[in-house]
Amino acid sequence: MLKKYNNQKGFTLLELMIIISLLIIVFIITIPRFTMDRFILKAQARELCSDIRMIRLLKMTEGKYYQIQLNKDHYKILIGIKKIKRVNFHKNIETFCNNKYISFSCQGAPTGSETADTIKIYHRKTNEFYEITIVPASGRVLLKE
Repeated sequence: MLKKYNNQKGFTLLELMIIISLLIIVFIITIPRFTMDRFILKAQARELCSDIRMIRLLKMTEGKYYQIQLNKDHYKILIGIKKIKRVNFHKNIETFCNNKYISFSCQGAPTGSETADTIKIYHRKTNEFYEITIVPASGRVLLKE
């Protein structure tokens, strides 16, 4: 003898799908958004900082005339006048710097009229920036947000 249960408790498949969909929507809204722009800005700031440190080290070890030529939308690494690397910034990223060239002495200190400088890497869309500072006496290269 089979019993029929008219007073069944539980959820139908449709009700479960609606509840899960609502939970997913709430979850997506509450998660802080990770922007790709912030990642690109940080990556390009780190690359420029790394390249500045590299030319400082190469000048101290090899003695050749390494320098970085900064422009608003790109920079070049040069040995004398020969270009060895060019890095284009993302379309919304630009740099601000008082000096166009960055170079170091054999002891690792910055050379030329610029004894120290701060380079600002700015994202026009998010208004965020990183600063790279070259310390005058030691030539140390610092990156800060």
